[in-house]
Amino acid sequence: MYLYPPLKNSSNPYAHLEEFVGDVQVLQKVLNIPGMPVLAEERLSGSKSDKATMLDLVTKFNEVWDEEMFVAQYKDWYDLVKRQQELNAGTVSEDGEQQPSLSELAEAIRETEIELSIAMASKDQLDMVRKRLEDLRSSKAKRHAVLASIVQDVGMRELDEIIIVSPPEEDATAEFPKLSELGLFGDQLTMSGEVLPLG
Repeated sequence: MYLYPPLKNSSNPYAHLEEFVGDVQVLQKVLNIPGMPVLAEERLSGSKSDKATMLDLVTKFNEVWDEEMFVAQYKDWYDLVKRQQELNAGTVSEDGEQQPSLSELAEAIRETEIELSIAMASKDQLDMVRKRLEDLRSSKAKRHAVLASIVQDVGMRELDEIIIVSPPEEDATAEFPKLSELGLFGDQLTMSGEVLPLG
């Protein structure tokens, strides 16, 4: 729910600001009317502490409210937010060249750092990285084989269908479910009080 709903067909980016400042001006004029009923002692209900608090708030408001400063700070904040949104989305320069977004720049910096670290690494370090990658590929292949076998068994038993699970691409991120010793559904069946067959 908006305090100030979006203005339709308004080309002024500061329309809400001007509307808000106008409301504050009206409020300030009303509160500073001589003999204002809300502030007049003979029309004020409640204790003296309530009256003092209301009067103090109005006095404090008149002291701290700086319309020009507020407008300037709001416009600075608004312009910075708009610029940040443009940088996040990527912009087109005056000569028509597409400027990369911040996420694209971050990814490019990350890839460059990886390339530099590889270029500066020793042979032993590169061998360790290669072995680690080979281990990860082997682990992913084994986990896929286990998952494919389980899915095929469940499909044959429950659906009387052969379900083939294609292996993921080599560079794709694969997230396999955690397999317990009881099997894929063992934990859930145990929690439900089912008797699991052995073997």
